[in-house]
Amino acid sequence: MTTLNPTPITTVSYVLDPKDRIFAVDQAWDACARQDGFEDLTGSRIIGQPLNAFIADIQTTEIFRLLFVAVRQSRRSFNAPFRCDTPTLRRFMALDIEPDVGGWLRVVSAVLATQSRPHVPVLDAATERANEVLRICGWCKKVPLPDGTWVEIEDAVQTLEVLQQSKLPRLSHGLCPECSECLERDTETLMAG
Repeated sequence: MTTLNPTPITTVSYVLDPKDRIFAVDQAWDACARQDGFEDLTGSRIIGQPLNAFIADIQTTEIFRLLFVAVRQSRRSFNAPFRCDTPTLRRFMALDIEPDVGGWLRVVSAVLATQSRPHVPVLDAATERANEVLRICGWCKKVPLPDGTWVEIEDAVQTLEVLQQSKLPRLSHGLCPECSECLERDTETLMAG
């Protein structure tokens, strides 16, 4: 395994209105969207839309809704580590959700460190996809195996023989039990004050 590389902290942020619509993104947003191959997620295309339009699964949508409610009601910031990987990098990040006046929120994602790895085609947005679905945790990027254990995507791809298929599966995000439990606990702690 390659070593963890501390990086100069880079951040992207966006502002949500009281109804969780994207009101603004910072300058780094567009550069990151383009760099990661998501031209359709640049600021001019997403501003004014509800955040949940960009979250693929119900469980993650609900966790974010609860986090936003907790931050607004407690008037305290929420901070948690998460991953946002690319096909060639594990990106270890921090998420901050900060309350503002009138129910507005500022959401900041910061890259804290990266770890190089061999290219993982299933994470490449440009890869042609089959109708099959591979579930991945939207928070830690682990994938479930048939026995219920969650492992790094490289291990899952090998165990499930994903690369032997003519087309790779589509990715469906959700939360693994460990991340779900941790986020629910953090939300309850925020609400308890």
